[in-house]
Amino acid sequence: MSKILEGLTIIDLSHRLPGPLAGHLLSTLGAKVIKVEDKKFSDPFKEGLFGEMDKSFSYWYQSLNDSKELEVFDYSSESDQEKLRELVGSCDGIIMGVPSKIQDKLGLTQSFFKGLKKSVSVIQMKASKNEEGALHDLNALAKTGLLDMHIEDHQEDILYPPFLPISGIIFGHRIAMEMIGSILKATKSQSFVENTCYLLEATKDSLSPFYSDQLRSTGETKFLHNGKFPCYALYRLKDGHYAALAAVEEKFWHAFTNALDLKIEPSKRFHSTDNSIFELISSRLKALSSNELEKLTANKEMCLNIL
Repeated sequence: MSKILEGLTIIDLSHRLPGPLAGHLLSTLGAKVIKVEDKKFSDPFKEGLFGEMDKSFSYWYQSLNDSKELEVFDYSSESDQEKLRELVGSCDGIIMGVPSKIQDKLGLTQSFFKGLKKSVSVIQMKASKNEEGALHDLNALAKTGLLDMHIEDHQEDILYPPFLPISGIIFGHRIAMEMIGSILKATKSQSFVENTCYLLEATKDSLSPFYSDQLRSTGETKFLHNGKFPCYALYRLKDGHYAALAAVEEKFWHAFTNALDLKIEPSKRFHSTDNSIFELISSRLKALSSNELEKLTANKEMCLNIL
């Protein structure tokens, strides 16, 4: 990765996913990122509610923070509060993920940052700009309308969400972008710059263009990326593995059908009026094990992977 942020120091005063992800992304670009935690209330991905109920969170904690330095302070200690302010005063940017009352307790107020008389950026994190109430990742994703298509494909009484916290990931990327932009602005003005980043608005900004009001008005819920065409799908193999096929371009379709001896003309890769082409491909692939398919497709470029 390019080290374009080398020489910058970012304080990560956040926990769980979005803020730590933003810090992780900034560190991959060369910034020195210092994660600050309270001695008595550590990141719940490491301990507490999340860390205890689902072990995956402890792995996420490690992955999101292993490139950072870790500083632990007792937020109730006046001496530690002073040490934290000294640390913050020497940095270029702060990912502010603690509640406003804790910010006040620690003395990390606007007047403090303005009093530093230097370029420094603070990114605040909130659920929504205009809506009241709490939001988790799934709520923000639901408000974009994109979960409607997930529901369309699955009509079970209990429907499991997508594995990845998509909205939280988008939020983390947006926080990192906001931080870079704020640092540029602060450096130019040689002053304190504070911006607020919102989970819901960040999710809508990133996802709504893919399911705009105009597209919704067509009534379509099936598209290339969610199973409209047989050239772009997951097919089960004989041994339970899957083949991820993305033979959208004609050259890849030719390579795929020739390797598997499938007599399906290129125009049929976009056949969507019934499942006949899907079933034809499925029947052929279901007769092959992953090893057999790998041999048939070896050294052939066709946008196919075995899972």
